[in-house]
Amino acid sequence: MSTREIIIVSHNSHLSSADPSGWDQLFNTYQEVGIAESSGRHRLNKRRSVLRLVPKGRTGAEIGVFTGLFAPILAEVCKPKKLFLVDPWDKLHGSHFPNWGAYTNHVRVPTAGAQQAAAIRAKEMDCDCEVVKEFSTEWLKSLSPNALDWVYLDASHKFEDVVADLKHIDTILSDDGIILGDDCWISNNGQVGEIYNALYAFCEHEEYALLHLDEYGQWAIKRKRDIVSRR
Repeated sequence: MSTREIIIVSHNSHLSSADPSGWDQLFNTYQEVGIAESSGRHRLNKRRSVLRLVPKGRTGAEIGVFTGLFAPILAEVCKPKKLFLVDPWDKLHGSHFPNWGAYTNHVRVPTAGAQQAAAIRAKEMDCDCEVVKEFSTEWLKSLSPNALDWVYLDASHKFEDVVADLKHIDTILSDDGIILGDDCWISNNGQVGEIYNALYAFCEHEEYALLHLDEYGQWAIKRKRDIVSRR
């Protein structure tokens, strides 16, 4: 049986710059976090446009958090009533994430440092934010139907894992809910990645439709019945 670990629950809580558990200590202890976040490959502002499709004031989740760098943008743009930040951190990767090349500035980020950065960002948000250390499928299976109104998915990029995540999200997504995510690419010569193939396979078999796909790898899908009912 999986053990779900809630790291922190926060509402309108802010850290003092003098807080010894805040940013200064984190960057001194885990220098790799700062190095990885400064890579310039996270495309934070370019990932905003898809968020216009998210209903405001609802309950959402980011699955695949890393250091939580994108989470404040989700909170700012989507203005959620409740936001979950879900990542397995050391449960999957052990003490360090892999070296993801230019994305992490060629360093291996300690999972403890990434988790701590996400927790600090959760405290700084102006919404109710809960950080959960768990595998995506295990966490999703623990939820009740209609638990989430939207999900931003940026976890495993393998075809089978993406399809599994999408199927589990579908079981707990509210009516008129939406699923969004990152890293769906089509190359200049027309080659597509595993996320693209997973999205189309899922949409074909589960009666979803692609609403958004842009040059920055952002995508969004929604149930066909919900799209038709809003016309």
